[in-house]
Amino acid sequence: MAAVYAVNHSGRYCFPDSELIDRFDFDTTAQRFTLNPGSATSRTLIVPRETLEDGALASLLTERLVDAMERAGAKPVTLTTKGIRY
Repeated sequence: MAAVYAVNHSGRYCFPDSELIDRFDFDTTAQRFTLNPGSATSRTLIVPRETLEDGALASLLTERLVDAMERAGAKPVTLTTKGIRY
């Protein structure tokens, strides 16, 4: 395992000793990021294609998203241009 980093305009977040699986989910037409799969600290972020292609994507990658993923636990979090959904 290696450290996983997320970067946004506010700074750099580090998730030490983390595993990340990044894959495109053709059923939901979205990118699926799974952090620490199969563990008690597993987190999943789903980003629809429309959001990935939006020029404002970087502005959505905030500490609020990190907090939402921590609160969601094992439940996937979806990031859209309209905000965060559980």
